[in-house]
Amino acid sequence: MKKEIEEISKELSLSINEEQAAKLEFFADLILHKNEEINLISRKDTENIWTRHIGDSLAFYPLLKKLNLHKEGLKIADIGAGGGFPSLPLAVILENYFFSLYESSLRKYEFLVWTAMELKLSNVSVFRKRIEKKDRGEFDICLERAAGEPFEIIPLCKNLCRSGGNAVIWQYERNIAKIEKTNPPYFIYNYSVGGEAGKVLLVFRRS
Repeated sequence: MKKEIEEISKELSLSINEEQAAKLEFFADLILHKNEEINLISRKDTENIWTRHIGDSLAFYPLLKKLNLHKEGLKIADIGAGGGFPSLPLAVILENYFFSLYESSLRKYEFLVWTAMELKLSNVSVFRKRIEKKDRGEFDICLERAAGEPFEIIPLCKNLCRSGGNAVIWQYERNIAKIEKTNPPYFIYNYSVGGEAGKVLLVFRRS
């Protein structure tokens, strides 16, 4: 198991087995291999893919326990899935959860479909679609990481959730006050990966 995976596991109190670790390593290789032609992550972040992208995605796992949502069979949406963060690393370790990835870019959509097949992730479905205000869903959780402005994204995510479902947004601590003015979060989870502090997961519950 790679040193980076062991460090992330310790930092986030994760239990990652050898098969899952191998899939995460393979996923990282696929991202780096395709990044030159598709621009899946910032080129300056390639050396930090484990902390800034994979580890950052997996920070959602401890939040599940804090909110008592660690239940098999949950349906999770990821809007603006891009290169597969956060949903694909999460799908690797949350094998009994079902992930629906939405991505409007054809090239990224094709990458997501191909990658899910390569990783043999039977709990992942990929859709080429941009989520709009009119869209509604019955997901237990909707995830968003770096897909747009919070004031636009938060309502879209909440609309995809069932009543009592949760929209989870990756953000920086410095942006909380601005977001709270129009969309006060139900719960704020502070976390750090690779020593990079000041990050939060904001939870918005649909009534």
